[in-house]
Amino acid sequence: MLEKTTICVILLLVLGLTGLDAQNSINAGGNNVLSSGGSVSYSIGQTVYTFNIGQSGSVAQGVQQPYEISVLTELVGAVDNEISIYPNPTNGLIFLNVENPDEQNLVFQLYNMQGELLLENKINLNETKISMIDLPPTLYFVKVLKNLEEIATFKIIKN
Repeated sequence: MLEKTTICVILLLVLGLTGLDAQNSINAGGNNVLSSGGSVSYSIGQTVYTFNIGQSGSVAQGVQQPYEISVLTELVGAVDNEISIYPNPTNGLIFLNVENPDEQNLVFQLYNMQGELLLENKINLNETKISMIDLPPTLYFVKVLKNLEEIATFKIIKN
């Protein structure tokens, strides 16, 4: 009886471990590039990386960040016209576009990942410039409010 139990446990362990893959990722694409100055291997489609800066340039090692544009929430019928924000990701400036902002009593709010309000202003122009130049690279949220009621939230990546 003890031998049958031992054999069953060993079989289960062997069969269970055969499907494990460590350090494996499925990528959308990638390649190896060789030149006289060195070589680079890259992959497309994953979101983890490290960034190194040297005297002759910089390199993002590992698997790269994706290009991403996100509208987290948008209430249908809450705004007379579309709201858009670009560029995303950004290096420091983003532009918020709204048609007829004065007629809608709109305000934008910029939040960090911890939910702290960093900036709040009334939207007076069709294109509002929001400066993020002095902010560190990370993820931010821009909320658009109409009469103090949230109508849209955008996720912004600052490089």
